[in-house]
Order: sequence, then structure tokens, then C-alpha cells
Amino acid sequence: LEVDPQPEVSVLETDTSKCRGASYRLTASYDNTSRIPIWQSTGRAELAGFDDISSEDKVVSTNYTPSDKEEDEERFTAKVRAVNNGACPRAVDSVTVNIKPVPRPDFSTDNQGCPPFDGAYNNKTTISEGGRISGYEWKLGNGQRTEAETPQTTYQSPGQYTVSLQAFSAQGCEATMTKEDFIQVSKKPEIDFAADPILTTINASEVDFDNLSSGDNKPLTYQWRLGRQERTGAITTSAEAPDYRYS
Repeated sequence: LEVDPQPEVSVLETDTSKCRGASYRLTASYDNTSRIPIWQSTGRAELAGFDDISSEDKVVSTNYTPSDKEEDEERFTAKVRAVNNGACPRAVDSVTVNIKPVPRPDFSTDNQGCPPFDGAYNNKTTISEGGRISGYEWKLGNGQRTEAETPQTTYQSPGQYTVSLQAFSAQGCEATMTKEDFIQVSKKPEIDFAADPILTTINASEVDFDNLSSGDNKPLTYQWRLGRQERTGAITTSAEAPDYRYS
């Protein structure tokens, strides 16, 4: 009479929670088996093998990314099974893992202007029900870092600035939003113009103005003040290069 030993398998995880979107490392030990253990989760119907196998230590492990359904249900259960070649029943162990909500960082501000440009940030970070945001870390692109919820900063020089916001949850999860070249600070326009003719008479009073202004932030808009008339007041126009007949 030959008696086969009972197969043994044990899930080794002590961490029974993970952040949403992250993979989970499933590890198990086994003994008295002639076959390498296999595993299955509530999110997949088929049995699967382990990626990493140490026959000497009798430990197996694999990374598992939960299915969308498991993420939505905020938990999943993984089962590990082991058998031998005898008539002994299979050994089973399992672990149930809770999926913690992750912050969804986002932000906005007026992002175009001339130096010194003041950026006042609106924090639009959210987290799903059951989660709580515990803190923030901003990198504002001009060397300033802050943990303020809604920071303000000043950009003193023309250029493009990349801004990032990292949000932390009370459950130990974090996420980062980075917006490349988000702040656009343009050099102030250089204003210049010429008039032809400079001297005129009442009989030939039309003057052509040549706009010699330049600037990085195209298209430029203009506001001319061409003088003042007694009856109509200030003479203004938004034309790029106006002609005007004085009377």
C-alpha cells in the first residue's frame, strides 16, 4: 500500500490591497506536488501558469493586472491550485485583494501672456467615492515647487514652461498629470511706426502710417490714437496700418 502525501499550497501575500491601475504580484509556496501550481482570478475564466518558478525554493510568482470588471468592483480574488499524481484532492489557497481608488489630477489657468506673467492655478483633481485626497506636489516649471492646493507663481522671463501636479490619496495611492510647455510667456511687443508725410497742409492732409511693430505672439492686435478733434474727440482705430485724412 502506497500513501501519497497531501499536496500543499499557500499564498504568501500579506498585502491585500493595491492601487487602481497597478499590477499585483501574486506569490505562492507549494510542496508534495508533482506539478507546478496554477492559478485563476475572478476576472478570468481560464487557469494560468506562473511566470516565475523556483523549483528549488518551491515558490512561484506572477504579475497580474486586474480586469476592468474587477477594477470597477474594487476587489478581486486569486486562487492557487496544486495537485499530485495520486488520488489526493487538490490543494487550494486564495487571497482577496481590495482595489483602492487613485486620484485623477488635473488643473487649469490662463496660460498665455507677457512677463511678468502671473499664473493662478485652479486645482481640478478628483477621486472616486471612498477615496480621499491627502496632499499635492506641484512643479511649476520656473523652479518653484509647492504643496499648496491652488498655488500662484510669477514667470519673469519669456519662454515655455512645463507644469506637473502630483496628487496623493489617504489610502497611499498617487498619480501625476504633466502638461508639456503649458505656460507660454511671450516677449512684449516692440512698438514703432512711421508717418508719411510728417508735415502736411489742410489741402493735402492725408497721412499714411507704417506699422513697424514686432512681437512673438502672433497675430498682434493694435489700438491707434491718431490725435484729437474738437468736435469728435479722440481719433482711434484698430487697423494695422491706417491712413487718415486730417481736417
